[in-house]
Amino acid sequence: KSELLQIRLVLVHYRIGLFADGCGNRFQSDRATGKLFDDGLEHAAADGKNSVLRSRYGMMLMRVGQKARAVDQFRQSMALAVAENSEATRIIAADLRRALPEANGTEEAIALFEANSPSGALGRASDRILVRLYRRAERIADATGKLQSLIKTASDDREKAALLQEVGEVQHVAGDFAASRAAYEESLKYDPDNWVTLNNLAYLLSDRLHENRLALPYAQRAVANIESSPVLDTLGWIYVGLGEFAQGIAELSRAVRLDPNATVSLYHLGEAYRRSGQFSQATDVLQTGRTIARNNNE
Repeated sequence: KSELLQIRLVLVHYRIGLFADGCGNRFQSDRATGKLFDDGLEHAAADGKNSVLRSRYGMMLMRVGQKARAVDQFRQSMALAVAENSEATRIIAADLRRALPEANGTEEAIALFEANSPSGALGRASDRILVRLYRRAERIADATGKLQSLIKTASDDREKAALLQEVGEVQHVAGDFAASRAAYEESLKYDPDNWVTLNNLAYLLSDRLHENRLALPYAQRAVANIESSPVLDTLGWIYVGLGEFAQGIAELSRAVRLDPNATVSLYHLGEAYRRSGQFSQATDVLQTGRTIARNNNE
């Protein structure tokens, strides 16, 4: 039931995204008619209390230059997602990235969110958004400092775990793998079954620290919580690193069945076949991965 619910939520978010993108395009191409779409989406965002819908509305507003309103919607969206301890925080960050222009967009957004920051829950939500923006701007010290300040005033263990998870991600990007590992391990003390933290720690231990044996139980626990392509990919690749090719091929095959366009999983599966001496299968899988990557401009 949990897996079915997550699938339904993904489909809902996808449809909302298409709707918001369509509204944004219509707004830009026909300002008069687009006002109707703007009003409709604004009312839906306000009434539905849906963090993703608010985020998509913020993305549309940012694209058409209504920056102050966009900032307000993104703040409210993040506040809702944080209150729900929802993975929608990642969707919101991705929406903001998509809404920003290529040139100087991140620094401009940082200035917008730093200015007139509200107090209370909206202020904390604004700070969570700033952390993502600092990361994108490679301002690691600013991101870490903001997170440490938020951790000190976290309202409960759930929030503290989420913030420590973000510290781990920031330090991973910065290349400080020891600090990243420590943050993930600390996060799991407060939220031991969080599959994102478990998967991130497993990947870090395996791919960056070459500790496949230590990584394995974290990856297994992540898969026990959710069977998704990225999590199965991590587990399968760890088995390959341990030389357990049959088990690795089995898990990586499951990852590819769940997401046939996952080029990283296809590469890992092809490499698992190659290392196990199954060269014909390796060639077929790797060729499929190259074709998909080329079609997607990866």
